Amino acid sequence: MANKSQEKEFDGTIRYLEGYEFQEFAEEDVYIPTQNKYAYFAPSWHFRHELLTQELVNDIRKNKRQVLSVGSGAGYLERFLVKILGVKMEQITLSDKHQVMPEGFERFTFDMYGKWPDFGKQFDYVLFPESALLNVWPEQGLQRPEELYHLIENSLVAMNRFGQMRINGHSQSEESAATVGRWLKRYYPSSKLTYNPNLIVVKSGCKAKALLQSSDQYVANLLF
Repeated sequence: MANKSQEKEFDGTIRYLEGYEFQEFAEEDVYIPTQNKYAYFAPSWHFRHELLTQELVNDIRKNKRQVLSVGSGAGYLERFLVKILGVKMEQITLSDKHQVMPEGFERFTFDMYGKWPDFGKQFDYVLFPESALLNVWPEQGLQRPEELYHLIENSLVAMNRFGQMRINGHSQSEESAATVGRWLKRYYPSSKLTYNPNLIVVKSGCKAKALLQSSDQYVANLLF
């Protein structure tokens, strides 16, 4: 396991290399194109918030892990993993609601808050790399734990027995995460959710209940 000094050096190297690979991130690690409401995050941003770590990248690369990236957008992180960090393109599956994903990868187009497709395989890691403000409606001051639960439950279905989901946590309050954690314990008792203000991690477990297909269904089942 890397120590703090090694992690800092690794993160600094990522930031240095991405500036050459993607000119969009030469000055800042967040890029918002002109006339575009979506923000794109540099690989170093994800490493700094531990969506990925050096240890996880080594595991993916050395053990040929399969990765599903949900809401991958333009695929900056995924392209960096392939071109710079030695992960094979065939190890990564991209998905997004919009047709902005780079060519060469296996790609699926769907709304993450709707029904997920059958990917034809299971994954070791399910990542949400472009979802910094996931499930937050600032104008309403709302967080919606049932939407987070929907993403986690579908990720669990897509993952293998020992897989894990990693998603930005700072858009979810500790209270919201705790609510989702209780729901998971009811329907997926072998799963484990951990939370900090930057990251939510859910490790897979045996599935105790069938996948619920709609928000109305799982809200009703969770509450009653």
